[in-house]
Amino acid sequence: MGTIQHLIPRDYHESNWSGGKTRELYLYPPDGDYKERQFDFRLSTASIEVAESHFTPLHGFQRILMTLDQEILLENRKTSQYTRLPAYQTYHFDGGDPMSSKGQCHDFNLIYRPNYLGEMKSIAPQDRVDSKARFQLIYALEDLHLKVEDETYLLHAQELLVIEQDSCQQIIPLLFLPLQSSNQPCAIWTALRTLS
Repeated sequence: MGTIQHLIPRDYHESNWSGGKTRELYLYPPDGDYKERQFDFRLSTASIEVAESHFTPLHGFQRILMTLDQEILLENRKTSQYTRLPAYQTYHFDGGDPMSSKGQCHDFNLIYRPNYLGEMKSIAPQDRVDSKARFQLIYALEDLHLKVEDETYLLHAQELLVIEQDSCQQIIPLLFLPLQSSNQPCAIWTALRTLS
């Protein structure tokens, strides 16, 4: 199948950005450099702590954004397009576009080169995902059991499981089993497929 990594909050890298704080959950390749833009993809969370913020321009990358709590209003200043983004919905955009947001929230962010196809969605309790993606990254929003084929992993809130396949031929089934009963999303599933 490949490799599986189980990451916990002390494994993450935290820093400040103009609108708040950001936490890098995973960077690929591991010896890449976000500041120098030398990486294939980056998964992170961030707090937007100001009423209006401007996103860091990332030319040559694609982005997917999701808010984990509050609705925000996004503005693409290149196209003059406004988008209301409710919690747990995704917004795809070109990283080079000048983007602004109004509203405070905690967000979830995937940045990737265009030789990948990125996906992101919130996961409801008891959901199942079957994917051939080269990378699958599962971020727990609450304590849960994650069944990966015949193995079961215990993920606590804010922990990350990274599944990397050697090839994209095998379908890997994932089953999400929260420890507490809730109707809220229990995890965020992110995947990257190689296009070349």
